[in-house]
Amino acid sequence: MDKKKNSTTTTATAAVTPSERTN
Repeated sequence: MDKKKNSTTTTATAAVTPSERTN
């Protein structure tokens, strides 16, 4: 369960990183 939650957090962070870079 913890591993699955960590995966979601990583995805969210990765999505925010490129978005901010484009901005």
